[in-house]
Amino acid sequence: AIAIAGWQVTQPRGLFSLRALASTNNFSNTAADEVRIDDGHDRQLALRADGGMMAGRHVYLEGGAIAEWTGQRRVRQRSIAGTYRPINNFSEDALRTGGYAQARLEMGRLTLVPGVRIDRWSLAGQSTLSPWTQAQFRLGEGLALRAGAGIYQQFPDFEQSIGALAAASTRPQRAEQYDFGIEQRLGASMRLQITLYDRQESGFFNRPAAYSRLVYSTSATAKPV
Repeated sequence: AIAIAGWQVTQPRGLFSLRALASTNNFSNTAADEVRIDDGHDRQLALRADGGMMAGRHVYLEGGAIAEWTGQRRVRQRSIAGTYRPINNFSEDALRTGGYAQARLEMGRLTLVPGVRIDRWSLAGQSTLSPWTQAQFRLGEGLALRAGAGIYQQFPDFEQSIGALAAASTRPQRAEQYDFGIEQRLGASMRLQITLYDRQESGFFNRPAAYSRLVYSTSATAKPV
């Protein structure tokens, strides 16, 4: 079940919106021998506010904040050598809070959009800072150059932080991305764009022992090297 509510105010110089979400999800997985091998639930409450306003003839400011509470429960068991054994069992809740701000600066043919985001995840007791910037330079005749750079981060989830399958220590996933492109407008509703990009990822969650492989035509769990 899920419920979403929203409220928005629009003024000549800006707008403000407020959104709320509440959801619940229950699930179970029963094997052919009537043994329940998976059982759990998810609960979520979230409130988000966003706004934007003209701060000058060539400056538009945007910002927002979010608070999201999540509760999760997982019970898993699997058949090992003919006997069902527990794989994971946990129940926990956590709060994620964050906010962002960015500005759109119009300087003749050049448009700059710098921004920054700050997040906090109580489950891991971690905080992240993610800056970015985007730029566009209009050459004329529908031709424009585009470029961007940013750092994007994601917190580890419940099963990666607590329980039997959690890593000894976790840190936010991190991706650094850079792109450069050229765009040509072809009429009022079509455009052609060519973009080069470089994405460097680090700290991504990986559990080598969870992968399966074939051993003498039989499925087996790979062992970490």
